[in-house]
Amino acid sequence: MRPCAAARLKAKFAAAAEAKKVVTEDDYAAMVDAVNDNLEDKEADASGIDAAIGALGGLGVGGGAGGPAPTQNMKAAYAAFEEKEMPNLKEDRPGLKMSQYKEALFKLWKKSPMNPQNYPAAS
Repeated sequence: MRPCAAARLKAKFAAAAEAKKVVTEDDYAAMVDAVNDNLEDKEADASGIDAAIGALGGLGVGGGAGGPAPTQNMKAAYAAFEEKEMPNLKEDRPGLKMSQYKEALFKLWKKSPMNPQNYPAAS
């Protein structure tokens, strides 16, 4: 290969590689200016076990008032959702395996208003 052709080929590959990693200024600014919530000071001041659990629940930590719903309620809510939505899913997507129906149902569950985890936190 002539040196001239090798240089052109090298330049062509460099240009293709450079084109793949183009990021606009707005995209870069959105990535860099993202708020880091981990740096916020979160403190709980309580004496006694019950007060400490309640304070941590208010911070969204542990099983206090602001924590997730109990497991039994989640299972019951999912069972009710499955009973209601499975016939619709089977009608919309006939011929799938049961595991595929279950997977699709779980994806719907994540976004469903029936899911207790989607409720806004009590203040």
